[in-house]
Amino acid sequence: MFWWSVYMQRYFTVCSMPCMALLHCTSLSVVMDYIIYGSRTAQVTYIISEHQEAITAKLLEMDRGVTLLDGEGAYNGNKRKVILCAMKRSQIVPVKLMVREIDPDAFVIVCKANEVLGEGFGEYTRTVSETARGTNKRSVFF
Repeated sequence: MFWWSVYMQRYFTVCSMPCMALLHCTSLSVVMDYIIYGSRTAQVTYIISEHQEAITAKLLEMDRGVTLLDGEGAYNGNKRKVILCAMKRSQIVPVKLMVREIDPDAFVIVCKANEVLGEGFGEYTRTVSETARGTNKRSVFF
């Protein structure tokens, strides 16, 4: 009976090491992303749908900014509007549910944006040279 407990102890030690390493790498990656990019990460959504008017109206009701881009299908040449919308990560699920409700055949692309600047997101900061000159022009600090 003793040999069984020794075997199980060694088995769980060997199996838990890769799991702990994976957990460590994942948590380290999340912390490093937060240090490098800050808390300004967001999601950018591209929505291609035949019902772009209804989807755009709903996004505007949700107090999201919307940009309409001209798109053309390479295969069939159909011209459609592409909806571009930046949002916080917490808003992506309600948006996807809304799009599915309006148009289940819509093509939705969700991308991670490392930084979004503008109304509702991060603010622009002044560069060092502008601060020294005292100009009022706003630009991104690199």
